[in-house]
Amino acid sequence: MKRRTLYFITICFAVAFLAAPLYSEGKTPKKAAKLLKKADLAKKDLYGSAKKKRYRHNWIKCADQYKTVYDRYPKSPSAVQALYKAADLYTRLYKYSNKRKDLDTAIALYRKLVAGYPDHFLADDAQYRIGEIYHKVKKDPSQAYVEFLKVDVRFPKGDM
Repeated sequence: MKRRTLYFITICFAVAFLAAPLYSEGKTPKKAAKLLKKADLAKKDLYGSAKKKRYRHNWIKCADQYKTVYDRYPKSPSAVQALYKAADLYTRLYKYSNKRKDLDTAIALYRKLVAGYPDHFLADDAQYRIGEIYHKVKKDPSQAYVEFLKVDVRFPKGDM
């Protein structure tokens, strides 16, 4: 009888441990917001320095700080803003680097936002930015049309 009780208690603890979140829900938004603010300060520092803007690694380092917010706290409100800001950094980096992979990374991040957070107010903005990249930068009017059409179809009540 004691062995069964001990076995039952062990199973209950195991289930409770596995079912518990890995982090405290109350602290998550605060930690994510703190990381987002740190990334925002890094971006402000980057934008304020003509010298820093010239070097690709500074842009990547800043974008990585935003991606860390998303990677660590994907369910926090800050995660969506972090994805959007990281994608924007890659879009702006292209103006300095002229590397297509920077635009492709921006598009991938915007798409991740749209797919992962379709009900967020930034989702239609991200989809619109994809269309802008294809229209203004990649000079691909057909793909731009498709991306802009997605804004109209997926987000009929959006502000874009």
